[in-house]
Amino acid sequence: MPASLLLTESLADSLAEAVEAGVPIETACAAANIAPRQFYTWLRAAESGTWLHGDPVSPASLETITAFAQKIRRAEARWESRRVQNITTAAEERNEKTGLRDWRADAFLLTNHPRTRKRWGQHVEVEQSGTVHHEHQLARQLEPDVLDQTYNVLEALPQPDA
Repeated sequence: MPASLLLTESLADSLAEAVEAGVPIETACAAANIAPRQFYTWLRAAESGTWLHGDPVSPASLETITAFAQKIRRAEARWESRRVQNITTAAEERNEKTGLRDWRADAFLLTNHPRTRKRWGQHVEVEQSGTVHHEHQLARQLEPDVLDQTYNVLEALPQPDA
């Protein structure tokens, strides 16, 4: 049975509703009793027109999974749009209790949610060239016998499970 036959209108609506509510894809799939891999297979096949093993998607199946992919993309866009609207509103209005503007909850969600963190999160790249010198100034300041005692105390500590 082709994988697209498992995708009913009811299942597509249920998944889209969960996605629009902000439920992570893996959780939405678990609630719908499908593997996340199946979900992503449908999306990839809708985009490429072929199944994972290279067979072309039949026209009827392509219509079904393309409609599903569009429904999911609209649900993602509506969810993200609400977060942006909340940030905008919070940035413009003042909290009744504090009198301050506070947009941090939605900003946190946008920067950390699996669907939006690539677009909204902060990315830091660090490049290093040359030699790195590790200087242990505190250890150098200790007398040799105190350093040995400290080392013995550290050695006696329980080791974390590997």
